[in-house]
Amino acid sequence: MANQVDGSHEKSFKLQSFHKFVRSNPKSDKFKVKRFHHIEFWCGDASNTSLLFSKGLGMPTVAKSDHSTGNLVHASYVLRSGDLRFLFTAPYTQSSSPTASIPTFNYESHSSFMSTHGFGVRAIALEWTMLSPPTPLV
Repeated sequence: MANQVDGSHEKSFKLQSFHKFVRSNPKSDKFKVKRFHHIEFWCGDASNTSLLFSKGLGMPTVAKSDHSTGNLVHASYVLRSGDLRFLFTAPYTQSSSPTASIPTFNYESHSSFMSTHGFGVRAIALEWTMLSPPTPLV
């Protein structure tokens, strides 16, 4: 409640530090993450963007899918550092061909994403462990 100008019904709120924060249901929103598998970036030029990240972060290119590998739909380059992989993807044309290395890649989705966000993270893949087994559906 905001302070009123005339001072009536005045309440003051004081910010508390995180040390005093109490969850009402501790750890209910936790799951065990083993590791990040990969982070996928959608960009306008996958070749140059992946080279910039490779040189800037010291992450070598470990895989690619582009014209040289028969992919006529998009270019994708994978950089790796330890277990973490960065994937950079950009389309060639509006083509929808079975030669795409990412079967779900869609030019229209990429175009919409780029016009809304520009260069950015499209997906983050985690490898995780379930804390309890799922209950069977009967």
